[in-house]
Amino acid sequence: MKRSLLIAALLVVQAAGCAKAPPVPVDKFYRLPEPKALKVEAEASPWGKLVYVTALQATGLHTERAMLFSEDAHGVSLSRYHYHHWVDGPPRLVQDYLAASLRRAVPSVLVLTEPDGRPDVTISGKIKRFEHQVPRGKGNGKAVVVLELRVIRSRSGDPLLVRDYRAAVDVSGVGMTSTANAFGAAVANVMTRFIADAGAALAR
Repeated sequence: MKRSLLIAALLVVQAAGCAKAPPVPVDKFYRLPEPKALKVEAEASPWGKLVYVTALQATGLHTERAMLFSEDAHGVSLSRYHYHHWVDGPPRLVQDYLAASLRRAVPSVLVLTEPDGRPDVTISGKIKRFEHQVPRGKGNGKAVVVLELRVIRSRSGDPLLVRDYRAAVDVSGVGMTSTANAFGAAVANVMTRFIADAGAALAR
């Protein structure tokens, strides 16, 4: 009996050693989709010749590359997704997206993301919310983006526009690629409204 139990135990250990270990999760990184067609075409004249778009300000978790999510309806608590990251922090992601959007909307204006020369207009801002809101049991959630954006006439240094912009876009499918696409749609929505407002403020 003891010998049989010993053999059985050895067989169990051998079988456990032969079993395949589960694959180790791999880090994945996501970009915002390129801004393809902006819904606003701004007039070049109010913008001058050179526009400088700064990296947006942020604090705490919004300075990191980890994608954030919230499971409560008001977004009070935040968590990081494991293994899912942005290719860069949201301040730089939004800066690049805004600059690319401006280049499409006002192609005759030179738009820079590094301080160089004497810009006619400086655009700055702050990340206030940039998270996937997924209340439990309510589908795939929404990409929620809240940005404070400002326009400064560089000669005077006076702000012409300071405004908060919010967009929430439903995530259309399962998976983080769908979530990244929803963030892209939310940021595009903000940029369309901001560029129109900025052009009007500069023309006054």
